[in-house]
Amino acid sequence: MILACDLGTSYLKSALIDLSGRRCFFTNILLKRPEPRLWLKAFKCLCAGISPRLKKDILALSLCAHGPSLVPVSSSGQALYRIIFWKESLKAKNREGLKSFFLAGIKDFFRQNPALKAKTAFLLAPAEYLAFILTGEKATSVPHADYIPYYWERAELNTLGLDPALFPAFIFCHQPVGEVSRKAGLEFGIAPGLKVFCGGPDFLMALLGTGTITPGLVNDRGGSSEAFNTCSTRPQSQPGLRCLPSFKQGLYNLSSLIPEAGSVLSLLKNWLWGRRTAWEDFNKQILTSLGPAIGVFYPVKELKQGRLTRASLLHSFYGRSRFYPDRADMVKAFFEYLAYCLKHYLDELDMLKLSYKEIRVCGGLAKNPLLCQIKADISGKPVILYNNNPEAELFGLALIAWHGLGLINSYEEALLDWLKPGKVYCPQASYANLYAERYRLYRNRIEEER
Repeated sequence: MILACDLGTSYLKSALIDLSGRRCFFTNILLKRPEPRLWLKAFKCLCAGISPRLKKDILALSLCAHGPSLVPVSSSGQALYRIIFWKESLKAKNREGLKSFFLAGIKDFFRQNPALKAKTAFLLAPAEYLAFILTGEKATSVPHADYIPYYWERAELNTLGLDPALFPAFIFCHQPVGEVSRKAGLEFGIAPGLKVFCGGPDFLMALLGTGTITPGLVNDRGGSSEAFNTCSTRPQSQPGLRCLPSFKQGLYNLSSLIPEAGSVLSLLKNWLWGRRTAWEDFNKQILTSLGPAIGVFYPVKELKQGRLTRASLLHSFYGRSRFYPDRADMVKAFFEYLAYCLKHYLDELDMLKLSYKEIRVCGGLAKNPLLCQIKADISGKPVILYNNNPEAELFGLALIAWHGLGLINSYEEALLDWLKPGKVYCPQASYANLYAERYRLYRNRIEEER
């Protein structure tokens, strides 16, 4: 079996997945914040929770994390800082206009922390940092060579005055970073000698795990942020869409991002239901509210800029008394907004004449049946949770490890056996006219902001 681990923004998600794609173990460990010390603590907790019977069947480890995030590491192998977080890296990239998604964030970090710059011996993405702790080997994992310019190349390193020695050599994700050392095996309670793979950014592993690596499909992955992705045979240029290489070399991925989607929902739940309310209970309670929302949600400027406060959240709701809010109606209004964002993305694909037959959902937001149904109703396309399992990135991680071990011939072949349609949300026409009118208003708001 493969031990697959995703170092998320909020959780360490892990599973044991066998060669048939069967998940034999799963755990979800809360992370108070994205920080190396907490990753190692959570990973040790994970390993302690796997029974000796299951541990003996583990053949390899496979890791991924959010990106473009980096950990500055000292010459002694110690993490020097919590993390250069992906949100800061993206803001800096947009400001500097570089091809690399990492370098502008590093430049900002070093400018703000000159003492840490002097101590930094190398920089590792979060999954590669955990792999380094386990194996003692440094590497940067990418799907294929087309991704390298989006990480770093010498021309942009020279432009920013960054030392190339800070950046470990590239390997491809089906190649192992190394093997678990004897020291790490004793510390974490796993067998030494196991190969360790890194899948790179979690979104790529989710695309692989949902089979969204060929044209004709849309992936909607919702966690702390929400992203829409599809595969194209050629590069595309469209305002509001980001075009990058796909997981498979020679194809391209078109994406759109809602940076704070899951974070806003978490703030809503904690504010209106209380922090102690479990997500399962929250999902059940809002299901009792029938029909479209009475109010409307559209994020104010502060919320779009990432300032998540009760005030910015409250000011994003329209049509309801702020003194007597209906909790379920407010959540539904927010869900409808997310569905309008998805519909907008699909309209952009239509303009590019890119076809798609279904929307494959994964991530924490895919656990909410009401949200999935609203997305189906507003988009007019079936929304499918394959294998009834939202942690698709763990399946992607298992696939690259099995491929790296030489036990599967191709990803497409394995996916035919692994992927089974689970819960299917079919579009309902009952409120099509109302949703169409509200979507028109949503598009008008976007045009007004341009």
